[in-house]
Amino acid sequence: MNPSLRKLYVVELRRQWSLLLPIVPVALGGIVYLISAPWNPMRPTFDVVRTTYIASTTFLVPMLIPLFFTGMVASDVKDGWLRTLLIRPVSRQQYLTMRMLAALTAGLAGTFIAGAIPVEIAAHVSGKPIVRDWVLLLEVYGMVVCQAILLGGILAFLSCWLPGVGNVVILFLWYTTASLLAEYLQVKFWSNKWLTVAGEFIFPHGFVNAGSAIVSGAPFPWEHLLWGLASASAFLSLAYWSVNRIEVDKGAD
Repeated sequence: MNPSLRKLYVVELRRQWSLLLPIVPVALGGIVYLISAPWNPMRPTFDVVRTTYIASTTFLVPMLIPLFFTGMVASDVKDGWLRTLLIRPVSRQQYLTMRMLAALTAGLAGTFIAGAIPVEIAAHVSGKPIVRDWVLLLEVYGMVVCQAILLGGILAFLSCWLPGVGNVVILFLWYTTASLLAEYLQVKFWSNKWLTVAGEFIFPHGFVNAGSAIVSGAPFPWEHLLWGLASASAFLSLAYWSVNRIEVDKGAD
């Protein structure tokens, strides 16, 4: 990595590395321990892969990634940080890449602290036979990382056009709408091929579906993975296009 980009990454990571990073994951980890329910008598075994997947994709990633991506571009424009960077030999694309890498590093570190560690503790406290497939666990973590990248791309794109925490608010409303409408549209317009394709981008869920298939023991879900990669690529492309269009001097708001 170019020394200037490495320095920029370290600077951005330090900006993310506040009291939130150790405190929030620890608090969320306590919740994960509780929802993993190691004392549940209805479970004869403790499935580490399934528990990790449910905790990460339905709770931790949706909580932590928006936390570290909140207003990421808009706030940097407003406080003059981006303008300061562009005076130096740093392009907008390089800035956005390092900014996203730092936010993803912080978010995924928090996900691991709040997810893997409490789940392992719950597994051993339960006293039940522990079911753990390392290959499936790595595949699940791969889907978790991909889902984090997808959410980060969406939030970065929105932050180029919305002030403050607007990107997180819109993402919340977007996914709430998706959960309400996606199934209805799939049933109502199942034969419409254009809506089927558009739905993968309007309501992106390829990585989540891939993780669900992995946990259920189905063959590796290449189709869902490719749809997820397509939607992630689309939103990352929009984010990089948008960061070249914003007016740094005026800011996002």
